[in-house]
Amino acid sequence: MHGSTDIRAQIEADKRLQREICASLLGLAETLDNRLDLRLARVLSRTLEVSWAEHVSFQEDAMFPILTAHHGNRLQSMMDARHSEHSRLAQLHDQIGRRLNGLLATGNMAAGNLQTYLREACALRMSHLAFDADLEDELPAVFTDDEIRLFASWSEARPALRFPINLLRTGIVPSGGRTH
Repeated sequence: MHGSTDIRAQIEADKRLQREICASLLGLAETLDNRLDLRLARVLSRTLEVSWAEHVSFQEDAMFPILTAHHGNRLQSMMDARHSEHSRLAQLHDQIGRRLNGLLATGNMAAGNLQTYLREACALRMSHLAFDADLEDELPAVFTDDEIRLFASWSEARPALRFPINLLRTGIVPSGGRTH
């Protein structure tokens, strides 16, 4: 597959994954009051922080340098805002992860603000995705050889099994159309 297609495939897979994680966050928030979905809680406890780290790495190590190469500092304030959101969401994910792990270990529903954190993380992630679309619109129609090499280098440095991003990039989605 041509390198520029790989970059766009990564962007599309990342967007699908972020939307899927948001749906999972809301789904779990809705089950906390009476019918906790332990399966969903386990999936989120394993994938929330890892999938976010993958998203942040892709943006900060591959996408942002490409944007900077094409636009100089013109988009710096937008990228700084994304970086700030990356940090805030990492903090929320940490809070959610600790509460999910405690909930799964003890079965104790007193997870302390878990529902609030789940909803806040989803709302911020969805807002982040909307702003990401603005940055995506600023990407070049055709990537330079250096940009393709940058993306290839970033991609090769990733773990071999980057579930679920690797699954989404292939277009294979488990039955039911969901990754959880």
